[in-house]
Amino acid sequence: MTARINDPILLRLLKHEFDECEVSGSMNNLHLHHVIYRSQGGDDLRCNIICLSEEIHTQYHAGNPWAKGLLGRHVDESRPDVASYIAEKRGAGYLLEWFDRHGLAG
Repeated sequence: MTARINDPILLRLLKHEFDECEVSGSMNNLHLHHVIYRSQGGDDLRCNIICLSEEIHTQYHAGNPWAKGLLGRHVDESRPDVASYIAEKRGAGYLLEWFDRHGLAG
Protein backbone atom coordinates (compact mmCIF):
# COMPACT_ATOMS: atom_id res chain seq x y z
CA MET A 1 0.00 0.00 0.00
CA THR A 2 1.37 3.44 -0.91
CA ALA A 3 1.67 6.24 1.60
CA ARG A 4 -1.05 8.84 1.70
CA ILE A 5 -0.25 12.01 -0.22
CA ASN A 6 -0.04 15.04 2.06
CA ASP A 7 0.60 18.19 0.04
CA PRO A 8 0.28 21.48 1.94
CA ILE A 9 1.42 23.45 -1.14
CA LEU A 10 -1.42 22.02 -3.25
CA LEU A 11 -3.91 22.83 -0.49
CA ARG A 12 -2.68 26.42 -0.39
CA LEU A 13 -2.99 26.68 -4.18
CA LEU A 14 -6.49 25.18 -4.15
CA LYS A 15 -7.64 27.71 -1.57
CA HIS A 16 -6.82 30.41 -4.13
CA GLU A 17 -8.30 28.48 -7.08
CA PHE A 18 -11.84 28.54 -5.78
CA ASP A 19 -13.90 31.69 -5.68
CA GLU A 20 -17.20 30.07 -4.75
CA CYS A 21 -18.75 27.02 -3.11
CA GLU A 22 -19.02 24.27 -5.70
CA VAL A 23 -22.43 23.28 -4.34
CA SER A 24 -24.23 26.52 -3.49
CA GLY A 25 -22.29 29.18 -5.37
CA SER A 26 -21.75 31.15 -2.15
CA MET A 27 -18.60 33.24 -2.14
CA ASN A 28 -18.37 33.59 1.66
CA ASN A 29 -16.23 31.63 4.10
CA LEU A 30 -15.00 28.90 1.79
CA HIS A 31 -13.61 25.62 3.13
CA LEU A 32 -11.79 22.77 1.42
CA HIS A 33 -13.54 19.48 2.17
CA HIS A 34 -11.78 16.13 1.77
CA VAL A 35 -14.32 13.63 0.43
CA ILE A 36 -12.38 10.76 1.94
CA TYR A 37 -11.18 12.37 5.14
CA ARG A 38 -7.45 12.64 5.69
CA SER A 39 -7.94 10.83 8.99
CA GLN A 40 -9.32 7.90 6.96
CA GLY A 41 -6.47 7.84 4.47
CA GLY A 42 -7.75 10.44 2.01
CA ASP A 43 -5.15 12.19 -0.06
CA ASP A 44 -4.50 15.88 -0.66
CA LEU A 45 -5.46 15.58 -4.33
CA ARG A 46 -7.81 17.75 -6.38
CA CYS A 47 -10.02 14.70 -7.01
CA ASN A 48 -10.54 14.28 -3.25
CA ILE A 49 -11.31 17.92 -2.48
CA ILE A 50 -14.50 19.92 -2.91
CA CYS A 51 -14.81 23.59 -2.04
CA LEU A 52 -17.79 24.19 0.26
CA SER A 53 -19.26 27.17 2.03
CA GLU A 54 -18.78 27.19 5.78
CA GLU A 55 -22.51 26.55 6.29
CA ILE A 56 -22.64 23.47 4.07
CA HIS A 57 -19.32 22.16 5.39
CA THR A 58 -20.41 22.53 9.01
CA GLN A 59 -23.81 20.97 8.33
CA TYR A 60 -22.20 18.10 6.41
CA HIS A 61 -19.90 17.21 9.30
CA ALA A 62 -22.86 17.46 11.68
CA GLY A 63 -24.55 14.71 9.63
CA ASN A 64 -27.27 16.92 8.15
CA PRO A 65 -29.05 14.91 5.39
CA TRP A 66 -29.65 18.11 3.39
CA ALA A 67 -25.92 18.88 3.20
CA LYS A 68 -25.02 15.26 2.51
CA GLY A 69 -27.56 15.18 -0.32
CA LEU A 70 -26.16 18.37 -1.84
CA LEU A 71 -22.66 16.94 -1.83
CA GLY A 72 -23.80 13.59 -3.21
CA ARG A 73 -25.70 15.20 -6.08
CA HIS A 74 -22.76 17.48 -6.86
CA VAL A 75 -20.35 14.55 -7.10
CA ASP A 76 -22.85 12.56 -9.18
CA GLU A 77 -23.60 15.38 -11.61
CA SER A 78 -20.45 17.50 -11.75
CA ARG A 79 -17.41 15.73 -10.30
CA PRO A 80 -16.83 12.34 -11.95
CA ASP A 81 -13.18 12.68 -10.90
CA VAL A 82 -14.27 12.44 -7.25
CA ALA A 83 -16.40 9.35 -7.88
CA SER A 84 -13.49 7.72 -9.73
CA TYR A 85 -11.13 8.56 -6.86
CA ILE A 86 -13.49 7.02 -4.29
CA ALA A 87 -13.84 3.84 -6.39
CA GLU A 88 -10.10 3.61 -6.99
CA LYS A 89 -9.18 4.29 -3.36
CA ARG A 90 -11.85 2.15 -1.68
CA GLY A 91 -13.50 0.02 -4.38
CA ALA A 92 -16.72 0.10 -6.38
CA GLY A 93 -18.77 -1.33 -3.51
CA TYR A 94 -17.66 1.50 -1.23
CA LEU A 95 -18.59 4.04 -3.91
CA LEU A 96 -22.12 2.63 -4.06
CA GLU A 97 -22.35 2.79 -0.25
CA TRP A 98 -21.04 6.38 -0.33
CA PHE A 99 -23.74 7.42 -2.80
CA ASP A 100 -26.35 5.62 -0.70
CA ARG A 101 -25.23 7.50 2.44
CA HIS A 102 -25.53 10.71 0.45
CA GLY A 103 -29.13 10.13 -0.60
CA LEU A 104 -28.49 8.71 -4.04
CA ALA A 105 -29.46 5.06 -3.61
CA GLY A 106 -30.03 3.58 -6.95
